[in-house]
Amino acid sequence: MRAKDRTGWDGEQLAADFLEAKGHRVVERRWRTPTGELDLVTLDEGTLVGVEVKTRRGIGYGHPLEAVNGKKLRRLHMLVREYALSHSCACLTGSTQSES
Repeated sequence: MRAKDRTGWDGEQLAADFLEAKGHRVVERRWRTPTGELDLVTLDEGTLVGVEVKTRRGIGYGHPLEAVNGKKLRRLHMLVREYALSHSCACLTGSTQSES
């Protein structure tokens, strides 16, 4: 595994651990469609949450928040809607999706 990929995977695991400690239930990791990917999908007291994880080893390429601009945010909203439409039964019944 390339170092960049490992850093990303480690960041996603840290984010999942953090969110689970805050009461979220991770229902999907790296959910992919032809239009994009959600790094994590969680349920927080019945609310579906799409999570974009930006992990950096330093700020040489900019702060992670700078990587999520308006265009990226619109894409994330679209992906969460896609996920909700295609998985509504699983989210409503509390079933978990298998990890990808």
